[in-house]
Amino acid sequence: MVLFTGSVNLPESKPKAVTSILGLYQILKTLYPKNKKYAPSFRSIIRGRPIDDDLDSVHDLATQYWATLVAAVPEYKRVIQAGTKNAGYYRSDTRNHLLFRPAGQHALARATECLLSRGEDLEDAIAALVGGSTMNLFDEEWHSILWNQDTKKMMNEVNVAETVLLLGAGKDARSSQAQQRLDEIIEERGK
Repeated sequence: MVLFTGSVNLPESKPKAVTSILGLYQILKTLYPKNKKYAPSFRSIIRGRPIDDDLDSVHDLATQYWATLVAAVPEYKRVIQAGTKNAGYYRSDTRNHLLFRPAGQHALARATECLLSRGEDLEDAIAALVGGSTMNLFDEEWHSILWNQDTKKMMNEVNVAETVLLLGAGKDARSSQAQQRLDEIIEERGK
């Protein structure tokens, strides 16, 4: 379920929501091709009605992205496809799944876009990213990045989370600065 609200965040009172409309917009904006040679700029897409081919292209990318995620992530299958669990089940005091949090969804979209821009296939990119890192935000890998272990609250280091996902997939960070920021957090976490 997509929550129609003025925030990216998902309140506890909406346990069926997988993402919000603003979260979905953020994901689509992140995935949108950056190479203007192959697509009009995102800015031009949102300022006026694009031609049908461009709309179809964006729709196809979004549909393929979510279908690939549902196929690759068992928890998404349970919530989105089978309906045997609520999304809130994976956002609780005992479970904290990366892909049921807006920051985690954004980080995965960023990492996916990075691999797509490097020429990788969508299915291969998502399989590598989802299979390479733990999806449990309670695990130390995410401490001080997306999860504050002391306050038990979410954090929003999406760029660093992207780097964790890329490295977990056996890929290079987007930039040396991104790698350096992750190294700083890991060093600080060790103190």
